[in-house]
Amino acid sequence: YTEYLQKLDQNKPVIASGDYNVAHTQIDLKHPESNHHNAGFTDEERQDFDKLLKLGFTDTFRKVHGNVEGVYSWWAQRVR
Repeated sequence: YTEYLQKLDQNKPVIASGDYNVAHTQIDLKHPESNHHNAGFTDEERQDFDKLLKLGFTDTFRKVHGNVEGVYSWWAQRVR
């Protein structure tokens, strides 16, 4: 995926959008310490998102909201 985006970006600017389902850093979760093996916060997923950022793409959520804790784009709807 990253190679494909990089190839496209050589010809014209690319916007890759969608729901990536990745909590990129610890500030993207309320309880990061208990989520390291859960989907969306595995090391592999976070490293893949890092690759996109290193290619020059931007995490627009964090660009708008900054590196502020307690600001999320998704909350679990579980009821106990």
